[in-house]
Amino acid sequence: VVLFVRHRREPTKSASPPAATGRTAKIDLKIPTTTPTQREWARDVDPEGPLRLEGQVLDEGGAGVGSAVVWLSSAPPQSVKTQEDGTFVFDKIVGREYELTASAGERIGGPVTYRLTEKSDPVVIRIAAGAKVAVVVTGDDSQPIENATVKLADFGDRTATTGKDGTATLTPVRPGWVGVDVSAPGYAPASSFGQAGSSGSTATIRVKLHKGAMVSGRVVDEAGKGIAKAKIVAGDNSWMGLGHSGEAMTDAKGEFSFAALAPGSVILSAEDGEHAPTRSLPVTIADRPVTGITITMKEGGSIAGKVVDT
Repeated sequence: VVLFVRHRREPTKSASPPAATGRTAKIDLKIPTTTPTQREWARDVDPEGPLRLEGQVLDEGGAGVGSAVVWLSSAPPQSVKTQEDGTFVFDKIVGREYELTASAGERIGGPVTYRLTEKSDPVVIRIAAGAKVAVVVTGDDSQPIENATVKLADFGDRTATTGKDGTATLTPVRPGWVGVDVSAPGYAPASSFGQAGSSGSTATIRVKLHKGAMVSGRVVDEAGKGIAKAKIVAGDNSWMGLGHSGEAMTDAKGEFSFAALAPGSVILSAEDGEHAPTRSLPVTIADRPVTGITITMKEGGSIAGKVVDT
């Protein structure tokens, strides 16, 4: 059984926790029959911290690898290049658990899970030959789509662009399950995943993009004032809203716009870390732009509690 957890950031304003009732709540957990197409896990931006994360990238023989790119799962993610001896440093970060990956040419390593504290030893990332993924992008008519952007669905920034045959190749990738995010002008973005074999092999992932329609609107508070820097997520109209078809951010006037969303029924979720997270009514998208959507966010509070054993 796979349990998908959808996380929302805690509002910053505080309020008194609700009084305990002394009753035991029963929760009926329904397992969705579909797999989410993209992770929906949000983390607040990391503040500047007092710690220094040091490490080294080594090859199969234990030698340091220079000019390797190391990615750190901070928020937002950041990267550095290794020195000639394979050493690297991330400065001014907070102490918590991170994941690190490294790549150099056709070699890749990680992710390595590492907990940073004041007494942590340097982390070691070992790299070896990776696999390749060929992503074939087509439209509703099954014809290849040129100039589509294909991104590896991890915390790095590895992207490729499809050619006339609608194919883009990502390399190196770690053997195992691989996710990709695909976008193209005039089409709704899509995500897919496949399995890469052993080192040196090439896996193929096929992605079909659907023609999309522009969707726009405004996020306001209860007084009708626009809310800036609110994140809008377009999800499917399921009971859990696990499908994910795009993100947008409101401007200074509270306005947002999606260049293209696929036809169907979607729910727009808004959150800004200050107001209570809000979901719109279902929005039906066909072959024409949908405009004038208004999402009203109410003042938010917080819920506090305690988990105890028997």
